[in-house]
Amino acid sequence: MLAGESAEGLRLADEVDVSRLPSRERQFTFTLELARCYVLRRDDAAVLVHLLDLEKLSPQDMVRSKLGTDMVLGLLDRVRPTYRRQVLGLAERLAVGRSAAHKPTWDTLPQRKSDCAPRWRAMMAEDGAPVMSTCLPRVGASVPIARRLVREALVDWDLPDLADAAELVVSELASNAVRHTRHWGLRLTILRLAGRGVRVAVTDKSRVLPVKVTSCAENVTGRGLALVDAVSQEWGTVRLSWGKRIWADGAAADVLADISPALEVRVFATPTAQIIYVLLVVALAAWLGVLIVGG
Repeated sequence: MLAGESAEGLRLADEVDVSRLPSRERQFTFTLELARCYVLRRDDAAVLVHLLDLEKLSPQDMVRSKLGTDMVLGLLDRVRPTYRRQVLGLAERLAVGRSAAHKPTWDTLPQRKSDCAPRWRAMMAEDGAPVMSTCLPRVGASVPIARRLVREALVDWDLPDLADAAELVVSELASNAVRHTRHWGLRLTILRLAGRGVRVAVTDKSRVLPVKVTSCAENVTGRGLALVDAVSQEWGTVRLSWGKRIWADGAAADVLADISPALEVRVFATPTAQIIYVLLVVALAAWLGVLIVGG
């Protein structure tokens, strides 16, 4: 398989729900081929995610798979310190060693450290808009990596003024996926919108939808979505048959300035404050009515 073919294979694979394949053998083969595509794309983080999926799906088949164990050995040679603990654990559980029978077959792949870093996969939306996507392990170390990747993409798109807000959004979404999902990986996507806007999205395999919690002095957790709501122009959740995607849109300041402002709506901290405000308005109206009638 060539690198160009792997890109097309990954694009088509995004439309496939692996859990709906008719047998465990087909699920295993499909996931193994996905991992091989990511090897050709030099995306070690995605390779690790799919190898962990394979181990969970069928540890016995993973041990017997020459291609799978070669991939584990390749990660041992090239993986960055960020994911080395997970790779060592996988190799230990599969009893993969450095014997002559298990030499890596990746001689044609570069061995530089820079090739091990998670990187974007460039794609294109149906309307021709540029899209960047990558797969990250569901570990806390993936959160700063997600922030860095988003900033790099926005700088490349000449939108550095959106970087701070986008980093904050992706940090909250990725952290939410790391804390509350049980699958081994998550997908980070950034889409350039018309004008000077972007959409950041995090996809995971948990069907539990997020809930925005009202921030207060007694509540020190659950503020992530409230923060996303505060710094994004719009956000939402897309239900998937196997999980969910949370997205948030942002736009440059000059674009927001051109948008006609909505009618101002008064916001109250508590329902009691709202009731007091209404009573004051009614009392003031009654007092003005008395003055008019008496005058």
